[in-house]
Amino acid sequence: MTVEVHDFHIHMKDKFKTLLDEFVTNPDKDRIETELNVASGDVNGMKGELGKMLASVTVLRDLSERWVARTKAQAYDLQLYSNELSVLAGEGQTVSAWSSHKGDAWSKLREGMRGLSAQFSNLSERVGR
Repeated sequence: MTVEVHDFHIHMKDKFKTLLDEFVTNPDKDRIETELNVASGDVNGMKGELGKMLASVTVLRDLSERWVARTKAQAYDLQLYSNELSVLAGEGQTVSAWSSHKGDAWSKLREGMRGLSAQFSNLSERVGR
């Protein structure tokens, strides 16, 4: 061949322009066209399914984000509860004998509140994770 390189693709196109390709000469071309149409219908069906899946995943993501927000709020509330129990446990002796039942009840209540405060603090940390 004595054709220059930059004209080669034009020359090849002209040479093979008159030849039929395998699609035109294939006796099953109607079947192939039908299969292509069915495949395009499958693609449209898959698009619909993917759209449904995307919508479901989006709802799940939104629910998860709200769940995390509620969990953080719950952890904060538990920490506040623990802090209030600590404040009560840190109170001194009560003034009246009636409220302290001869001085013994308040100290037991304070010990219980200290224990509960620590438990709620631990629970708050666990929920916050």
